[in-house]
Amino acid sequence: MTVSRNTLEKRVKLGAHLLDRKSEGWYEDISLPKLNMENGISCILGQEFGDYWEGAKSLKLMTDPPIDEKKAIAYGFSLSDGEGNKKSAWSTLAELWAFEVAKRLVRKSA
Repeated sequence: MTVSRNTLEKRVKLGAHLLDRKSEGWYEDISLPKLNMENGISCILGQEFGDYWEGAKSLKLMTDPPIDEKKAIAYGFSLSDGEGNKKSAWSTLAELWAFEVAKRLVRKSA
């Protein structure tokens, strides 16, 4: 099953709003050149919380055990196993997160 850009955009917006509420100024901690949503250290949660799993736990998106990524996927922090061409979807996810970061940085400097 291929995930649409529109679906990913909705998820990322939810995730960005969650971070706005739970981790004020999170976007200032993100290095866009290093952003790689496939990597647990350089993804959004990795850059903000140290690694993907710590971020997901801090935001109460999952508990350990059991590890269930459904909430993390719903907030645009990950992809499910069946979401089509994952390389393309991961790239789109990173692009959408970069947009949310840039939007907040511009808003802050205005």
